[in-house]
Amino acid sequence: MITWLSQHSDAVERYLRFAKKRGIYPVQLALAWVRYSPGVTSPIVGVSSLGQLQASINAFEVNLTADEYEELTFLFDSETTC
Repeated sequence: MITWLSQHSDAVERYLRFAKKRGIYPVQLALAWVRYSPGVTSPIVGVSSLGQLQASINAFEVNLTADEYEELTFLFDSETTC
């Protein structure tokens, strides 16, 4: 995991800036992206606190434009992710 993070630190930083610009938690952005992904019928979330549960629920209030979805997809598709 550490190796993956160091290899993709630029993409991770851009992702975190994207979430911050929208005023949402990174997990909310991830769940919104999953929700818009074709073929995904339901995201599976795991939480260990009430705050995490609330953030996950609030993710369903996040709307992405087609351009935002593509931008997020490109962040990691443009890099070697394996």
